[in-house]
Amino acid sequence: MSREFQLSILVGEASFIAFAGSIALVLTAVRLGLNPEQKSVAAELAFLIAALLPTVGAVGWLFRKLRTAYPRREARAVSVAFGVFTPISLAVSMVVGEMSGGLFGAIGAFAGALVMTAFLTFLYVHWCCE
Repeated sequence: MSREFQLSILVGEASFIAFAGSIALVLTAVRLGLNPEQKSVAAELAFLIAALLPTVGAVGWLFRKLRTAYPRREARAVSVAFGVFTPISLAVSMVVGEMSGGLFGAIGAFAGALVMTAFLTFLYVHWCCE
């Protein structure tokens, strides 16, 4: 397997981890009664943690996986680029994912957001680390 293909597969898997974790934590926070429109510190902190904690976990996972095929410096550079750009990709994909959700319902919205997150993160990582 070529290095570029392996990198794209690993970035896609890490994007899935970050996306699925963020969705799960946001849904859990909403289920517990926190409203994103509340102006309380607890609600804002809960949603900030829900957005960043899965990304941090995905960065750690990606770094460990990349260490098997890349030198430490390159693995760290890709992991940092992933960590910086994934929240941006998640924000963009939530807006774009709603467009596909209009056609296919909730499954389409989640699938569209996941595909956009993986695609944008892959583009950012290759742009930053090439």
